Amino acid sequence: MRPRSLAVLLLPALVLALALVGLHAAPAQAAPRKLEKLEPNAVDIVRTPSKFRGLARRHVVVRPGRVELMVGAKVVAGAPFPGAAGASLADLAQVVQRLRPGWIDTQGQGVFLLRTALTQAPGTSLRFEAPAERQVRLASGPEIYLSAVGATGRFTGVTVTSWDTAAGRPNADPGTPRPFVLYAAGSRLEIARSTFAYLGSDRASAYGVNWHQSTGRATNSSFHHNFFGA
Repeated sequence: MRPRSLAVLLLPALVLALALVGLHAAPAQAAPRKLEKLEPNAVDIVRTPSKFRGLARRHVVVRPGRVELMVGAKVVAGAPFPGAAGASLADLAQVVQRLRPGWIDTQGQGVFLLRTALTQAPGTSLRFEAPAERQVRLASGPEIYLSAVGATGRFTGVTVTSWDTAAGRPNADPGTPRPFVLYAAGSRLEIARSTFAYLGSDRASAYGVNWHQSTGRATNSSFHHNFFGA
């Protein structure tokens, strides 16, 4: 057989082989997701407060025997507070409202609106329990959160949700920076008969409700419309 005739016979087979290789080719790689982070993070106020120097972020920091209100790295107000004794959010709100009206608002019986971050320092314990606390609203924004380092939080019979203050309802858009809950570094977060909803966005450790290197449990509770569930 002449070489030209052989090439004509082999051409269909070559085309078929190339087609089969194409069927098994690796799929195109998706573009890597750009991971956003809150800097300074939600626990730096008790670990490295100097990171907030020059910033306007506000915190209510619960310490074992005191509560401090901070703007950036500066303490702007403070008062004695039984932070190690398992005080309640209602107890804390009374003190904060006296020091700085508007940082934590009471919007009805057992309904609290937090317009600032709330962080528990090591050795503290805080209760969020019905009927004194029925709903904890976190004003929607990138720098509002409940966080803790080496602390205990107990939520019983309450609803924790983001809150769009202009619309008067939870923020249902996970594409916007929504508030979140983070108990970290040896903390204990216990949740019972409670609801956590409309929290979190696509930012590291800010996805909704996060036990980070911490312990605890959630029983008979509901987590819905959060960025990553619980």
